[in-house]
Amino acid sequence: MVQKFLPQIKHGDKRIFIIDGKVKGAIKRVPKKGSIISNLGQGGRAIKTRLNKKEMIIAKKIANYLKIN
Repeated sequence: MVQKFLPQIKHGDKRIFIIDGKVKGAIKRVPKKGSIISNLGQGGRAIKTRLNKKEMIIAKKIANYLKIN
Protein backbone atom coordinates (compact mmCIF):
# COMPACT_ATOMS: atom_id res chain seq x y z
CA MET A 1 0.00 0.00 0.00
CA VAL A 2 1.20 3.51 -0.78
CA GLN A 3 -0.28 6.64 0.71
CA LYS A 4 0.62 10.29 0.46
CA PHE A 5 2.18 11.55 3.69
CA LEU A 6 -0.16 13.92 5.51
CA PRO A 7 1.63 16.10 8.09
CA GLN A 8 -1.65 16.48 10.00
CA ILE A 9 -1.09 12.94 11.32
CA LYS A 10 0.62 14.53 14.31
CA HIS A 11 -2.92 15.41 15.45
CA GLY A 12 -4.04 11.78 15.10
CA ASP A 13 -6.35 9.70 12.94
CA LYS A 14 -9.72 8.09 13.59
CA ARG A 15 -10.61 4.43 13.66
CA ILE A 16 -14.29 3.62 13.38
CA PHE A 17 -15.83 0.47 14.84
CA ILE A 18 -18.53 -1.16 12.74
CA ILE A 19 -20.20 -4.26 14.13
CA ASP A 20 -22.94 -6.19 12.35
CA GLY A 21 -23.63 -3.32 9.98
CA LYS A 22 -23.85 -0.67 12.70
CA VAL A 23 -21.45 2.15 13.60
CA LYS A 24 -20.63 1.47 17.27
CA GLY A 25 -18.02 4.10 18.05
CA ALA A 26 -14.63 5.53 17.23
CA ILE A 27 -11.23 6.27 18.70
CA LYS A 28 -8.65 8.82 17.73
CA ARG A 29 -5.13 7.38 17.56
CA VAL A 30 -2.55 10.00 18.48
CA PRO A 31 1.21 9.49 18.03
CA LYS A 32 3.50 9.99 20.99
CA LYS A 33 5.34 13.31 21.09
CA GLY A 34 7.97 13.61 18.37
CA SER A 35 6.60 10.69 16.36
CA ILE A 36 4.36 10.26 13.33
CA ILE A 37 3.41 6.67 14.19
CA SER A 38 -0.04 6.41 15.75
CA ASN A 39 -0.16 2.60 16.01
CA LEU A 40 -1.15 1.68 19.56
CA GLY A 41 1.51 -1.03 19.62
CA GLN A 42 4.14 1.53 18.65
CA GLY A 43 3.46 4.05 21.41
CA GLY A 44 0.36 5.80 20.07
CA ARG A 45 -2.52 6.39 22.43
CA ALA A 46 -6.25 5.99 21.96
CA ILE A 47 -8.59 8.83 22.81
CA LYS A 48 -12.37 8.52 22.78
CA THR A 49 -13.81 10.67 20.01
CA ARG A 50 -17.01 11.37 18.13
CA LEU A 51 -17.62 11.34 14.42
CA ASN A 52 -18.68 14.57 12.79
CA LYS A 53 -21.77 14.60 10.55
CA LYS A 54 -19.82 13.94 7.33
CA GLU A 55 -17.82 11.09 8.90
CA MET A 56 -21.01 9.50 10.25
CA ILE A 57 -22.69 9.62 6.83
CA ILE A 58 -19.68 7.92 5.23
CA ALA A 59 -19.39 5.36 8.04
CA LYS A 60 -23.07 4.42 7.75
CA LYS A 61 -22.75 3.93 3.99
CA ILE A 62 -19.74 1.67 4.51
CA ALA A 63 -21.50 -0.22 7.32
CA ASN A 64 -24.50 -0.84 5.08
CA TYR A 65 -22.26 -2.03 2.23
CA LEU A 66 -20.41 -4.40 4.55
CA LYS A 67 -23.67 -5.79 5.93
CA ILE A 68 -24.99 -6.49 2.42
CA ASN A 69 -21.76 -8.04 1.18
